[in-house]
Amino acid sequence: MVRHRCACPASISEVRSMAASTSVHSNAFNFMSCLKSGVDPRTGLYNISISMPELQSNDLRGPGFRLDLSYSQLNTLDSGYGKGWNLQVSQYNPATQILSLSTGETFRVDGTGSNGLRTMSEKKIDTFHFYKRDDTSYRVVHKSGLVEILELHISGNKRMAWAVKIIAPSGHSITLKHKPFNSSTYRLASITDDLGQTLLEIARSDDFVELKLHPYEGIGGAPLARFLMTLAGTDKRVSRITLPTENNASWRFEYTPKNDQQLCVKHVETPSGSSEDVYYQDEGHAFPYSADRLPLPRVTRHVIDPGLGQPKVDVRYTYKDGQQRSRNFLGAGLTIAWEDNGLDNLYKTLQDYSYVCTESLWVDSKAVRSIERTFNRFHLQPLEVTTQNNNQQTVTTAYNIRPDERYCMQPNNCQLPSEVTTRWQRLDEPERTRTETVTYTYDLYGNPLVHTRADGIKEVSSWYPAGGGDGCPADAEGFVSRLKEKVVKPAPSSQSGAPTLSTRYRYSTLPALTGSKLPDWIVPETETLL
Repeated sequence: MVRHRCACPASISEVRSMAASTSVHSNAFNFMSCLKSGVDPRTGLYNISISMPELQSNDLRGPGFRLDLSYSQLNTLDSGYGKGWNLQVSQYNPATQILSLSTGETFRVDGTGSNGLRTMSEKKIDTFHFYKRDDTSYRVVHKSGLVEILELHISGNKRMAWAVKIIAPSGHSITLKHKPFNSSTYRLASITDDLGQTLLEIARSDDFVELKLHPYEGIGGAPLARFLMTLAGTDKRVSRITLPTENNASWRFEYTPKNDQQLCVKHVETPSGSSEDVYYQDEGHAFPYSADRLPLPRVTRHVIDPGLGQPKVDVRYTYKDGQQRSRNFLGAGLTIAWEDNGLDNLYKTLQDYSYVCTESLWVDSKAVRSIERTFNRFHLQPLEVTTQNNNQQTVTTAYNIRPDERYCMQPNNCQLPSEVTTRWQRLDEPERTRTETVTYTYDLYGNPLVHTRADGIKEVSSWYPAGGGDGCPADAEGFVSRLKEKVVKPAPSSQSGAPTLSTRYRYSTLPALTGSKLPDWIVPETETLL
């Protein structure tokens, strides 16, 4: 029996003791738009994500490790990689009960289940399980079969569990070692695999962070690749990231301090020769009154200069809806009781709350195209309107949401689109329109069941249950993740003859590596086209 309080995510929490420290928490940060580089229209934040080569281990038998460096103005700490910068490594803070995954997602644990399972009311789709093994270690089991072991590290009076081992479904693993960075946190120091090969070493000095990939595999025992982060100022901000190229190509960054000790990027120069300027020219995102906090800085203008004489791309952002209300993902304008508890405060409201971001492309000092995005109280995007000259495209997205019910009472698949309608029209000839509709249905695990395309073609998928069946062993973790059959049906037509295509899948097990303590590894056995 799973037990948790119906804590419909209460939006914004101090997570200052986390290495991935943020000054606010919101599920808006768990969307892909916030996990990639650039301006996130949902939050108005300018984020940076730099993906380095994936580390391959155990003679390509896995697991791989994605080395992603990310920057957020909400990260007010130097956790070993420069102020505001972080490596995406899974971590758990027992004090705040905040779990931050290597995927970039962050959730607060607010319930318990059997066998040490920890549950999160904000997590709707069953993509991973989080367990407390004992007083000093935790385990994350992903739907893919990947397992992460987190162990508690103590620095001063701070306690943080860091990923120390990542295990592939086959049982092969890599080991992550962390070392104290200061009196309150640890940082990643090295990664090795089962063969004893060192895949990564990270060194930190007063002025640099050095990332050495395969540190002893290059010429003369030198690193195969070396990335150098240059630190500047007393706060140790990252001013440059030098890449392992002959000409020392690099990213260069300039910042401007804003409210609440936030360091906002104002200028970026890229290795390819382009540059970006970021402006924060308004009052920022207001919090609900009860929060008693300074506004959150947001981007109002983003100018990209591709270089080589090409025209600049000037994009500007406004954050008012059609009624000139300054609503936002924090819940501005709501009379909610603000709590800094790691949950999403906007989820507290039952009102039909929405907020808007309008992105406008400017050429020769005038707006030539606008994209107006509307988000609801669950940070989903039900409406996007793109206008250029007299042409307009409207994309309306419906979700499986129950009106007037709290987030914890919504179906598990409430974040997935059920119907997407795209309409094109000319504003000066409103009778000239064209509309396309795509529909989706899902099971409660987020797996697609029926996808009807705009051209009428229908894709029907069925899945093996967690307990398995003829053609698939049981999943030891109870995940429903293995496709049983996919049927593609032709669109209705006056002309017959198009075939129905059916593909069936069967699976079997292989033993995991001896000593890994993992269950048998479920692998595809056959794929049959009927």
